[in-house]
Amino acid sequence: MAALTVVDHIEAATDLVREVVANGAFTPTAMRQVDEGVAALRTELRFARAMGGNEGFGA
Repeated sequence: MAALTVVDHIEAATDLVREVVANGAFTPTAMRQVDEGVAALRTELRFARAMGGNEGFGA
């Protein structure tokens, strides 16, 4: 169930980024902040894979 919640949040964030880009409001500062957030998420996912013995799955 928790994985579905995470996916829902990622999908909502993706929709928000699309909306901001469509409105022409995606500034370099916003891009940097999103990049930092994505990097943090990827770090957590790598850790979760390692803890679950799933190092070979995903990037």
